[in-house]
Amino acid sequence: MEAIETEYQKLANLSRSSIDFVDGTEKLVKKYPKANRTGCLFLYLARSLKGTTRTEYLRRAIDEFGTCRYGDGVNVGAYAMYVLADDLINSG
Repeated sequence: MEAIETEYQKLANLSRSSIDFVDGTEKLVKKYPKANRTGCLFLYLARSLKGTTRTEYLRRAIDEFGTCRYGDGVNVGAYAMYVLADDLINSG
């Protein structure tokens, strides 16, 4: 548990647009595919992307990490659905 938190904090402090953040998040997904912190970080990544890639990542967040929760209790899947719906509404 401590190892994933250390990796999470290291990645969470990087710029969301950096290649290290993207690569690090994908590595964390492979290493800890069911961890709550992985789901949180994955949604951070999804929200930082644009266009169809963002949509794909939001859908993955819903499908793969839908039951994860942030420390404040917000459900990753529900929040990803909200972000995706808002994107779709705003794009017409």
